[in-house]
Amino acid sequence: MMMEKAGTGGAIFRNLFRDFLLEAYTITKDPIFQNVHKQFKEIAGHWTEIASLFAQSYV
Repeated sequence: MMMEKAGTGGAIFRNLFRDFLLEAYTITKDPIFQNVHKQFKEIAGHWTEIASLFAQSYV
């Protein structure tokens, strides 16, 4: 599944972007980065679940 296997470390760079948001918050202390990081972390997990469901239905 492209949505889970592509990118550095898989997940089409979702994990990389998630980590960037946390680092941006750590540096700037801007709460918007903290909020978006939390939301993105949850959303990225949902994408992984969706990819798993697609993989199961494809077999």
